[in-house]
Amino acid sequence: MPSNQEFTIDGETFQLLGIAKSQRDIDFVRKIEAAFEARPQADSAASTDIAPFRSRVTASASNVQLAAARLNRVGLTIHNDSDASLYICEGAVASATSYDQYIPPGGVWEADRPIYTGVINGIWASATGAAQITDRV
Repeated sequence: MPSNQEFTIDGETFQLLGIAKSQRDIDFVRKIEAAFEARPQADSAASTDIAPFRSRVTASASNVQLAAARLNRVGLTIHNDSDASLYICEGAVASATSYDQYIPPGGVWEADRPIYTGVINGIWASATGAAQITDRV
């Protein structure tokens, strides 16, 4: 059976080179191709509807809430606009010994996917400066 069958996923054409051992293999690839083509496509208008909530939180040497819980959060960026290290924690009290992310002085942290939608807390090594937060929903 020829093994140079082509298939397209997301507009990119791929070619099976020596891996299609049977018609079943080719049928399987075609099912994958059909599943990708049937996916709902992102609506370009919808992507412009993301509303950023910007806030500035003054540095604190004790735990402070940096971002409220938002079930519809699609992105979160925290800029440590401070000369002190910032330790952040998702959902729990942040401390210099119990944290999820460390942001060095002047550093920026972008939340990983999937986006955590709960409360984000933080604590600085010393109370100087602030954090600039952009919470996108």
